Amino acid sequence: MPKPIEILKKEVMRKTIHIAGAAVPVSYLFIDRSLMLAGLSALVMSAIVMEWARLNGRIKLADLIRQEEGKRVAAYVYFAVASLATVFLFPKMVAIVALLMLCIGDSLLGLFGVLLLLFRRSGRADVRTKRFGGGGIIRDVKESISAAKDAELMLLMLLICFLIGALLIPPYVAFMGAIGAMLADAIPWQVGGRVLDDNLTVPIFASVLMTIASPF
Repeated sequence: MPKPIEILKKEVMRKTIHIAGAAVPVSYLFIDRSLMLAGLSALVMSAIVMEWARLNGRIKLADLIRQEEGKRVAAYVYFAVASLATVFLFPKMVAIVALLMLCIGDSLLGLFGVLLLLFRRSGRADVRTKRFGGGGIIRDVKESISAAKDAELMLLMLLICFLIGALLIPPYVAFMGAIGAMLADAIPWQVGGRVLDDNLTVPIFASVLMTIASPF
């Protein structure tokens, strides 16, 4: 069983890459929709080719993906697809904020979730690789982090995403988006018996609620 500090090191590396994905919504601030869609289409095709090569043993990305992603589609593919879908389906500012909530909000919360393992009082968590919410950041820690802690993480996700959104759009619209991001991350949404990856559901759920609430 990996030690908490080892989990933290790997999580920091993965989340650093995840945060770097914020370059996608930030770049959208400065370019038009058609150019963004062209770039994201190329990104999706590249991700699919890379994932095909990984799943067929042509390349190795062991340090960049989770153990449970070894034989299934990895998170970066869902991120690329979600980015393309979000930009295509929703207004520009809604798409930008939703993707920032995913790249920054989800990443910061993931790191916070691991830190809870390092600083809890007992210090003997049995961490499993399964993630609460079918890809969400709230970790399944055996007999250590209680449901109350899970609720704390959900509220923290709400707060972080709200603050991100409120910098760019009206606060009430940002709050609706934060609710969508939190619900997408915390609940194991399923389609046809398959749990949806949060890299897909967070920006979509946030975008839908922000579009309903937004004046633009």
